[in-house]
Amino acid sequence: MAMLLLFGMPRSGTTWIGKIFDSHPDVLYRHEPDSVSPLDSMPLIVSRDRADQFQEYVLEFARRIPAMRHEKVSASMPFFRKSYLNKLEYLLYVNSSLLAKAVEKFTGHALLRPLVTYSGAANPIVVWKSIESLGRIGCLNQIIPDSKAIALLRHPCGHVSSVLDGERQGAFDAPDSVAKDLSLFEMLLAASPLSCFRIDDVRKMTAVERIALRWVLINESALNDIQNDTNAMVVRYEDICEEPLQQSARMFTFAGLALGEQTEAFIEASTSGSNESYYSVVKNPLESANKWRKKLSAMQIAEVNGIVSRSELAQRYYPPAAA
Repeated sequence: MAMLLLFGMPRSGTTWIGKIFDSHPDVLYRHEPDSVSPLDSMPLIVSRDRADQFQEYVLEFARRIPAMRHEKVSASMPFFRKSYLNKLEYLLYVNSSLLAKAVEKFTGHALLRPLVTYSGAANPIVVWKSIESLGRIGCLNQIIPDSKAIALLRHPCGHVSSVLDGERQGAFDAPDSVAKDLSLFEMLLAASPLSCFRIDDVRKMTAVERIALRWVLINESALNDIQNDTNAMVVRYEDICEEPLQQSARMFTFAGLALGEQTEAFIEASTSGSNESYYSVVKNPLESANKWRKKLSAMQIAEVNGIVSRSELAQRYYPPAAA
């Protein structure tokens, strides 16, 4: 099967864009399989020139993705009709998924697996959506046969603001802020080609500066690794928010898909309302993309600018934001 790697940092619009792809009848969508079954044997940042070292490990993981039936991976909502499911199979999939979600919510454990099937003759395109493996995108795209990769990039201020919101709301599994994880920054600095920061610098940083630095280290490593890969593209979240249909059509063409009625209907539905739930895919896109302008203080914006301005990402994608 052909596979599309749809990767981005947390809070970068990956869930919404993932569901846009899922709305295509020929797509077999897999939501964060590397969060449920982590790629622990690979560093968070690993370049494509080390592909030989991880080839067997990655190929084995990629082979398992289509058959993964964990509720989070195979049954993210909303649901869409598929070319590889007849009417009865689709109803069985939806109802078994809802039951699995209800049991997980009640017990706190994923005890049931949705009944997901696909015809061997249908040959769907597998879309692997990830917020864990952006720093591995070049390596994974190099190893997996017949794969393409899209790296989703969100404005650093938007990313920082959304992460801070999520931590305030307790929306993440981690008990502490990512800014407190100095071991993570030691690892990222050691693996990143960006050499102007040291761990002693990180110790002096505010939480905002540290979250911005994580954004820089992972995004810069990923984008540098795929910059000459004709089977990879970079898409800014803000561009999709401004032109959802046009940018979706561009991404679909890259993936070998055509924009159809079901996808157009989902884009219209997901951009014409507003659900304030933290993980909702129904939001005013431009309002969502620019919410940070009201959420962050002038000092916080300056802190983000101070970190990002030292990266080439500022020149290529995001000039310093106005406070």
